[in-house]
Amino acid sequence: MCSLGWVIHPCPQRQGLRQAHLSPTPSHPPEIRDIFCCMSPKERGVTKLIVAVKMGSERSLLFSRKRAKGQAKHRLLELLGGHMDHEHDPLTALLAELDEEEKSGVLVEKISTERPSSQTLIIAGTTHFLFETELTLDQYLDLRHGKKESLGFKLIPQSQVMARELQWRFTPNTREILARMADKIEE
Repeated sequence: MCSLGWVIHPCPQRQGLRQAHLSPTPSHPPEIRDIFCCMSPKERGVTKLIVAVKMGSERSLLFSRKRAKGQAKHRLLELLGGHMDHEHDPLTALLAELDEEEKSGVLVEKISTERPSSQTLIIAGTTHFLFETELTLDQYLDLRHGKKESLGFKLIPQSQVMARELQWRFTPNTREILARMADKIEE
């Protein structure tokens, strides 16, 4: 069952196409009919978390070094988060991704408690739900990367994130997110 109360089961008409048939549970009003959901992972969306780490008067942004052997984005820096599943709303999807990418539980606990709202950007045709949070240096030092997802974490001073010489180190989508949020990042 998804977060909206819909029951998700395989669709017999569209086997193998990552499609699902969603039907309401008895708690839904009778006027709600079965719907057919045929959204690809790209269409479902992506959640990303912008994490600022405060160190004295300086703020740095947290990135994960991508583990993607055999792909161009291997070892590039990206924001934490990932693709949404059918059954997840953006916040639930972010929590699931954080649980995979950050093993100490610091970020999951913080986001679960804060329940921040998101802003939305369309990047390369995909909806990105962007969340923000801030960590203390001690919280950052407690973080542990998930070895299946990441080669480790990297802090970059907020004042240097948009530097031309660093841009090649980011995944293309992360680079685009940072460019679109440049005014906010440079504050």
